[in-house]
Amino acid sequence: MIIASQRNRLAHAIDFVLTLAAWWVLLYLLLHGLIKVSSTGLDSALPRLYLTDWSAAGTLGGYLATGLLNALLLFSWARYNQRRFERAARRGAFKPVRPEELCRKFILTERQYKKLHAARKVVFVHDDRGRIVDMDIQDMTRSGDHENVYSS
Repeated sequence: MIIASQRNRLAHAIDFVLTLAAWWVLLYLLLHGLIKVSSTGLDSALPRLYLTDWSAAGTLGGYLATGLLNALLLFSWARYNQRRFERAARRGAFKPVRPEELCRKFILTERQYKKLHAARKVVFVHDDRGRIVDMDIQDMTRSGDHENVYSS
């Protein structure tokens, strides 16, 4: 996943330069090691790895090629998705629900809706099927004042 935020051009340029520098250092170290191995032999270049023939170097080269190919594919896929969805509003706000829709959905009168909308705390009671069977409005302006506005 690519997390994109609004950045100015300077921050983007610094990020780009640092990424290029990191890749350059990685490639330099890999190539420097391979050149040293090829010119002096495996025993003198990598004494702690106990590599005695070129088959191990070939395997390491295969791992390197596979890793670079994998990095290229993942980076390409991420950039493709970033461009593909840059204009899509995937996390847009929900459309507001109109009072008439709520009243029709929950079978409320306009008076009941206004009381529910003005209440600070409402307790809903459901039956076994999940339907609302009772609503208890607790008015916070007067302590202990309860009113049932919905009955089945």
